[in-house]
Amino acid sequence: MTLRPDGYRDRLIDLAVEAALGAFGAVSLEGPVWCGKTWTSLNRAESVFYVADPAGGYANRALAGLDPAGTLRGAEPRLIDEWQEVPPLWDAVRFEVDRASKTGRFLLSGSSRLRREESIHSGAGRIARLRMRPMSLFESGDSDGACSLGAVVGGSALEAASAGARPPRSPYASASPSCGGCTWSRRSPRGPPTSAPRPACGPAPNASWPIRRRRRPPR
Repeated sequence: MTLRPDGYRDRLIDLAVEAALGAFGAVSLEGPVWCGKTWTSLNRAESVFYVADPAGGYANRALAGLDPAGTLRGAEPRLIDEWQEVPPLWDAVRFEVDRASKTGRFLLSGSSRLRREESIHSGAGRIARLRMRPMSLFESGDSDGACSLGAVVGGSALEAASAGARPPRSPYASASPSCGGCTWSRRSPRGPPTSAPRPACGPAPNASWPIRRRRRPPR
């Protein structure tokens, strides 16, 4: 049984995390603050060690610095949250993965990427690194996901819209909030913010889309 938080909303990256745990000994989730790295990791973790816990005068951080390997003991997959505050944890995870040669053992979550001078090993072949983005409109429930950016780029959504049909739904629908098939708001350059239900795919009614062309340098 995992440590899935109450109220957790499934994320598009969940499938990638599950696949990476099945292929690598550890998975590192990287991304901006407040994008959901810790909760997404807890959704797959069996135990957790919070490096940034302020209890006991940040005792966990001090313990991780003194004995990085000791923080890795626990039910697996084990989450090491905010590991970047003690960079030696990265090498400790890499060494432990090499020693046991098992997959799906550790999850690392942090807002900073590893810097070369802070580690001995890059983690290649041992630690899968996944980049996480803020929650999309589809993930938050503000879009039905009927239109995906991939379908727009591929042309299938535009063909369906011109034929009056609903475009095909992609498993990665609305990965970008710029195309979610939902009620959305934008600021018009000529007036206040406007809100209108957008069609299955395409721009909102009466919305101006300025096109900027790149100027060629003089010869």
